[in-house]
Amino acid sequence: WIFPKITTDTGIVGYGECGPVDGAVVFAFHGTPGSGAAMTTKTIAAAAAATHTRIVAPERPGIEKA
Repeated sequence: WIFPKITTDTGIVGYGECGPVDGAVVFAFHGTPGSGAAMTTKTIAAAAAATHTRIVAPERPGIEKA
């Protein structure tokens, strides 16, 4: 898992991602409370690698890096 962030004119968008860069992208929207970091388990990372899937979990506004 890596945790980049994007800064825009209106704020910061943080997200977690794992899996191959060229894999099919799946956006994972987590519930509340918590952040995308809560989804960073070895099980999810292993499943992403096994299925050649890139998982992107954006942060909710006001949580963690967002």
